[in-house]
Amino acid sequence: MEDCLKSIFAQTYKNWEIVIVDDASTDNSPDIYNKFIKHPRIKTFTNNKNEGCGFTKRECVNHASGDICGFVDADDALLPEALEKMVKAHLDNPDASVISSKFYYADLFLNKTNEGNIGERIPDGYSYLTYGKWAITHFATFKRSSYNKTEGIDPKFKMAVDQDLYLKLEEAGHPLFMDRFLYLYRITPQSISKKDKGYNAHLWYFQAVKDAYARRLENNPPAKNFSKEQFRHREYLFAKERIAYEKTHHRYIKKYYFLFKSMLLFPSLDIKYKMKCLLLPFYA
Repeated sequence: MEDCLKSIFAQTYKNWEIVIVDDASTDNSPDIYNKFIKHPRIKTFTNNKNEGCGFTKRECVNHASGDICGFVDADDALLPEALEKMVKAHLDNPDASVISSKFYYADLFLNKTNEGNIGERIPDGYSYLTYGKWAITHFATFKRSSYNKTEGIDPKFKMAVDQDLYLKLEEAGHPLFMDRFLYLYRITPQSISKKDKGYNAHLWYFQAVKDAYARRLENNPPAKNFSKEQFRHREYLFAKERIAYEKTHHRYIKKYYFLFKSMLLFPSLDIKYKMKCLLLPFYA
């Protein structure tokens, strides 16, 4: 966290504020951010109990006073011109609800190791919902005026909170991609990219997609290039992924639940695979 805060102090753009919401942490996080607490543009709040990522990020936005908001994970850092470039991009593009950029992977000492392999411009004819592919990622910022047109961050979400927010922001404006490296994403032993955590994040992401599709069918704008049949097929592929995952973890009741769900979605697709899954408990 200390490196993260120092990277904000080192920004070329100086008109910022930092909002820290401590989710009832049990580590030494308070000792770190209390070193900076006397700075007039740092606000700190603490949840009464551990509420999770969605609740805490929603609180961050609620307590922020700026017209442009963004999140920096405590393990990560901003490159020195990140805020300056983002503010200019928002001023130059008043219709952009969310603006994202590129990032570097970094080691424990924040030395750059590789260029991030996700984050790109969404092609014409697609929306973020229909293109996906993690096109919107670090570093992303959004206009408060656009955020206020949405339901806001879902406090029930435990993971994929940012992705759920990007889908909502797309409904209040348009996403813009800036082809610049502005963020350092630090890889640690606790990184969310660990197998089970990464899979759980994918579950939450799929829930965000389902919610977005339902909103757009009901309220507009419609989902570009995204039919009900395409959505059913995406749900089918996700059910297949769950079959393999539950088998790997020896949860056979859940395996068969998702197997039957896949059969209901597309009865005639992958028949040999489904029959093997049905007859052989250890197959997936």
